[in-house]
Amino acid sequence: MGSFFEKIKKGMGLELTAKEKEEKKPAFAEATAGKEEESEVKKEKLVQSFSLKNLSKEEGELAVDVYQTEGELMIRSAIAGVKPEKLDILIEQDVITIAGIREEPEEKEKIDYFSRECYFGPFSRKMISPVEIDSSRAKASMKDGILIIRIPKIQREKRVKVEIEKE
Repeated sequence: MGSFFEKIKKGMGLELTAKEKEEKKPAFAEATAGKEEESEVKKEKLVQSFSLKNLSKEEGELAVDVYQTEGELMIRSAIAGVKPEKLDILIEQDVITIAGIREEPEEKEKIDYFSRECYFGPFSRKMISPVEIDSSRAKASMKDGILIIRIPKIQREKRVKVEIEKE
């Protein structure tokens, strides 16, 4: 398991090992033959990612505090107005995802806003754990609109004395 920064670099595709670079490096003949095709595929993906259909799927991003105690990774977020049943917390390997929906209150009459900064609708946040965690023992609680997730850290012994068996 690499360091936090190595995980981020690898996730962003910034750093490859020499073996990975060699595997991704095509032969000269293959590289020149497929260039035009590859370029068209990239253009198609770019157009798809910026389609109007995708722009209408607006999602808010959740603000979080991530910190640690001696034995736990702690995640804290102010999510007032969200019911616990409208929240999903998923931990997959070292990626923590918090997603939910903040429902807009029903307005009995038409409101003429001067400013509208409160976000209503779906929101999510993904983060990479900066330390090794034991996701099977994670716990979450919410009080007064503050979500707190506690995930125990995996404690690795820095120094271990190995006993020698007598034969």
